[in-house]
Amino acid sequence: QMYFNLLVTNFSRYWFVSHDKDTKDDGTPKKEHYHFLLDAGCTISKSAFAKRCKLEHGFEAVGSKRGYLRYLIHKDNPEKYQYDPLEVQSNALSDFRGAITDKLSADEFGVRFLDWIAVQPCKPTVADAYKYALSIGGGHVFRGSAYLYISMLREV
Repeated sequence: QMYFNLLVTNFSRYWFVSHDKDTKDDGTPKKEHYHFLLDAGCTISKSAFAKRCKLEHGFEAVGSKRGYLRYLIHKDNPEKYQYDPLEVQSNALSDFRGAITDKLSADEFGVRFLDWIAVQPCKPTVADAYKYALSIGGGHVFRGSAYLYISMLREV
């Protein structure tokens, strides 16, 4: 617990999950271990990271934040145990949900967005619409055509 507190208080955003169902190539269970992704809010060297966390080994630099967030649950590794996204703990879950949600095409997003508007019990706000877009992997489409989608909200 003390070590966990040291890590999460030294970084602006963090994500972690217990991998307690991984197996070796021969099918025997691996020892439970944790995967952490820690965001310092800026680029930080491995030596500065090690000093800040009082670590000497057991960590590596990550090339792709999105890729590593997906790795936390083995999203792109169907041969490995598929961890439940709800097991990931974080202080930035929206980043995690965005990373594990496959992106929609503009046409797919448009259809789903119109369907979503139609079933809302009251007029959705722009913030509601953007949260919905992020939740289904369409944040990039919403941002790219924000005027169009905001106009649709006004027509409701």
